[in-house]
Amino acid sequence: MKKIFIFIIIIFLGWFGINILYKKMTTFDGSEDSLYRMMKTIPLNEQVKFIKDFEIVLGAYQGKEHKLVGFKVEDIKAEANNIKKWISKQNITFLESLIDKLSNSNENSTFLHISKSGRIYEPRAGYIYEKTYSINDLNKLLQEQKNIINK
Repeated sequence: MKKIFIFIIIIFLGWFGINILYKKMTTFDGSEDSLYRMMKTIPLNEQVKFIKDFEIVLGAYQGKEHKLVGFKVEDIKAEANNIKKWISKQNITFLESLIDKLSNSNENSTFLHISKSGRIYEPRAGYIYEKTYSINDLNKLLQEQKNIINK
């Protein structure tokens, strides 16, 4: 009876230790090491996409990085997807109003400021833009943003 009790305790402690190790390997704790540990659990072909997703989430939580503590790989992917959809909704609203504005003013093209996160804004003063966007280009961008939401 005593051996069975000791055996059950050893199994419980082993399970508990594995559970703690698994949690440590799969959750973000705010350190660079935890990010590396999380990436070890992801297949190599998905790591680049995960880094991009993490950068999007990190950009959205700028100044509030402590809220990311405890996020798992799936949580970061889901949050990045939600942020991408929110950005696309904002871009759709902006592009629709910009297309209407250009159509009503008989202008054919404009410059756009596109941030690293993919958010589209009106051109900023002092920037030199290489590309102008015609109304057809804006409609293509609008369709791309709608496709992101429909994924």
